Amino acid sequence: MPLTLVEKTVPQYEAMLQAWHDEGAQLYCTFGHHCWKPNGSTYRPGTAVKTVRGIQTTHINSGVFSDIACHVYVTPDGTVVPARPPTTWNCACQGPSRPWSDHPQSLRAINTATRGNMPWTSWPNAYGGSVEIIGCFDWPHPEKPDAPPSEDPRTSVAFSTGLDVLAAFHRIWGIPVEHAYFHRDVEYKTCPGERVEREWYRDEIRRRLGQAPADRPMKIIGGVGETPAFVIDNARLALEEGVLRGDVRPLYEAAGWLVEGKHVKTQGKAYITPTVWGIVKQAAMLSDGDLADLAEQLATLRAERDG
Repeated sequence: MPLTLVEKTVPQYEAMLQAWHDEGAQLYCTFGHHCWKPNGSTYRPGTAVKTVRGIQTTHINSGVFSDIACHVYVTPDGTVVPARPPTTWNCACQGPSRPWSDHPQSLRAINTATRGNMPWTSWPNAYGGSVEIIGCFDWPHPEKPDAPPSEDPRTSVAFSTGLDVLAAFHRIWGIPVEHAYFHRDVEYKTCPGERVEREWYRDEIRRRLGQAPADRPMKIIGGVGETPAFVIDNARLALEEGVLRGDVRPLYEAAGWLVEGKHVKTQGKAYITPTVWGIVKQAAMLSDGDLADLAEQLATLRAERDG
């Protein structure tokens, strides 16, 4: 008897997850998926159950699955449709087809630590929470005329809701955000879409959990061309509400400026002054035309100084 499909909100589904957790369901990671067909261009609002039932029928008729594959589906209008309960295996990761050596190191580590006598190939379906987001989040492919229109995961209602659902899995089971994986990590697929960047994906889950974005090394390059004026490795930068924030000292010092910060606490001021080397470094970034203009301006200033 196929599973009965119903519409739920994120809070309602979160309550269902909590009940399954309390019944003893074990999950150690999550997998993000997307559905190429149907997708956002073919979906009609208010048809969530009908749409997911079509996926269910396709899965059953394939002969590969006994029922619909994933734990939960999210439609383009943000409706949540629960499918397989996490008290039973899902089949979203199938094989998996990627060899063991291709799996992320952290995924191999938790697989090894928790699978017991289970084959490693069975583990993703046994212990991975699977969330399928209906929409095509691949880049446009003109060479594929049958490809659906590309959708932006950053503006997609479905993807935003899917991230809400993923955060619920991580919150209830205490799964580290670093254990939020993609279907393509274990299968030769693009899931959850070529346009989905891992760092953004995980930071969005962190934000929903009230956690700070990951502190990851960043690089600042001063100037353009094959030989920039300076490069700062491991820059401490963050984009907060559209504002770029960071530690100014390494930036100014790399550009050849002297930073004096001893008066920050007493005066609320930081004194920044150019050095000769800094001026030379900045001049090196100028074009030949700008250098000629600079030389002319310097000559004018010297003439004014010398009276």
